Amino acid sequence: MKNGLTVRRFLGKKGYQALRRDWQTLAESVSLQSFYQHPAWFEAYFDRPSGFSDEIEFRCVYHGDSLLAVLPLICRRRLWGLVSEATFPISVGLYMPDILVADDADRHLIWHVMRNPAGPDEVPKWDVFTTKAVLESSVIASCIGHAAAGRSAESKTDRCTFIDIINYEDACKALKKKFRGNLNNARNRLEAHDSFEFLLIKDSEDMDWAYENFVELEMSGWKGKKENIKERYPAPAAIGLKNSKYLFYKNVVNEFAGISSAEICFLKVDGRTIGAQILILLGKTSYLLKTAFDESAKGYSPGHLMIDFALRRYSSEETINTLCLITDYDWFKYWNPRYINYADIRDCNTTVGGQFFRGAMKFRGLLKGI
Repeated sequence: MKNGLTVRRFLGKKGYQALRRDWQTLAESVSLQSFYQHPAWFEAYFDRPSGFSDEIEFRCVYHGDSLLAVLPLICRRRLWGLVSEATFPISVGLYMPDILVADDADRHLIWHVMRNPAGPDEVPKWDVFTTKAVLESSVIASCIGHAAAGRSAESKTDRCTFIDIINYEDACKALKKKFRGNLNNARNRLEAHDSFEFLLIKDSEDMDWAYENFVELEMSGWKGKKENIKERYPAPAAIGLKNSKYLFYKNVVNEFAGISSAEICFLKVDGRTIGAQILILLGKTSYLLKTAFDESAKGYSPGHLMIDFALRRYSSEETINTLCLITDYDWFKYWNPRYINYADIRDCNTTVGGQFFRGAMKFRGLLKGI
């Protein structure tokens, strides 16, 4: 036991079920939380018929009986079995994994204890912790950054787009004149039709059919066509192309809807759906998890109109102060967003295996320079 802190290990679905109540309480208490930090995200993992759910473990730091931190991970052997590598479980190619830590906990100390566990459970040390596509502002980046002087390596990857919710009229005035004009023209094209609507689904009882409609729209575009690959993606990315992915996101939507934290929004013109969004709402942040558009309706700018609808709505309701777009598509720039970089981080432990791995990575770097 170090500084009164102990580490406990919860394994697989049974471990998750034993932990969930305390995890939920901790998640609801922190000032800023993401979908990955929430137990509902991992409920969706365990509800799938396939994947690596049996490999998932949750390492938790306690002070007495109080839960201070939850780290989801999987551990595997690397380099001929000589090195134990821990990493976040990610099976759907999504960004933003993170550790959950209580607001008043010392992140440096939490990470030190995670790397060098003590407590009633026999918790093995890992040799290296690696993670991809974490925000530079994330809790895990802060933990490792504080604790890992001389031990860690970091490389920047993509970036995440955020739009701060302010008074809607003020936000519109700040947009570039040409873009404001284009946005007004898109609205006028909508209003020229006999009917159009933004249909917002929040009720958990309606989520199944809303989700099916989203998947159908996404599959109708390039994301659903294997012969129509875009440059930024190694393969089509539609949810409906892979059963495990389809079931995972269906579970995500239903789990978060069960705690009033999911929305599916549609833009419909004359009864035809031309745009759709899946959003997860936690704290004061709305996360745009997935989008789909009717490519034949691009003249209506459904992407911009749906962001406009979200900003107008959140400004009026005054419950959400940030719209997180997760990715950084070029057309997001017209909304005067701010950006935070994603990073890939590696933290080598002080174990023999950790030092061996660190040396191996340095040697590989030297070889690349030859």
